[in-house]
Amino acid sequence: MSKQVLLVEIKQRIEEFTERDVSHITGQTHLLGALPGQDSLNLMEMLMYLEDCFEVEFEDKVVEKIKTLDDLVDYIGALREQGSTVEVDA
Repeated sequence: MSKQVLLVEIKQRIEEFTERDVSHITGQTHLLGALPGQDSLNLMEMLMYLEDCFEVEFEDKVVEKIKTLDDLVDYIGALREQGSTVEVDA
């Protein structure tokens, strides 16, 4: 799956979770504060939702390094390719 296709799929899942329009979000968008009312607790809940949607498991120490939508796309892409948890350098 290409990065662009995965980006679109993740945006769709974020829109489902938040019940808000996310068409303005780009890969460079910071996940925390990208949407009105988005705080760290909501972000963690959204990441857990995405884990379920994509059948992956995020490592806690990696989650702390995921800042932008591109970071999230790269991480989920790597997890799906490897079928396991993956560390990222940020």
